[in-house]
Amino acid sequence: MAFAVAGVLGSTETLAQNAYIANSGSNDVSVIDTATNKVIATIPVGAFPLGVAVAPDRRKVYIANACYGFCGYVSVIDTATNIVIATIPVGYSPSGVAIAPDGGKVYVANAFSGTVSVIATKSNTVIDTVTVQEIPHFLAVTPDGGRVYVSNSYSNPCRSSIQ
Repeated sequence: MAFAVAGVLGSTETLAQNAYIANSGSNDVSVIDTATNKVIATIPVGAFPLGVAVAPDRRKVYIANACYGFCGYVSVIDTATNIVIATIPVGYSPSGVAIAPDGGKVYVANAFSGTVSVIATKSNTVIDTVTVQEIPHFLAVTPDGGRVYVSNSYSNPCRSSIQ
């Protein structure tokens, strides 16, 4: 089952526009050359990949791996090689992933933990974990990077905000 998609510019040699598709049923990511509509790579990323986000400089793609429940991590793909270059442990069952406009931080919604992990992109490490309302799934970062909005499945109101 393909769940998420994000476009990213390919390596400088090909200058191809690629789409990265999380395939939760096969635990991998398909890389599609959008000029030819052909799969050019399949990247194993781990258990139940869901969320996909592309860094503003288009050099990395971040994949939230939900792990079928009580585990979770983010796979970092180098777009020049289409290889996983880091695996970052986060909260349980991550689904949504978003990147700050300056590319310095990645935010990951951890549904079963009720948290958002904040990852520093330079070190690929979790630098903060923020408790939010119940079952966070998706996130959006404001254009100035000043706030992160989080959707929550069973809360009232159905949103959280991280400043």
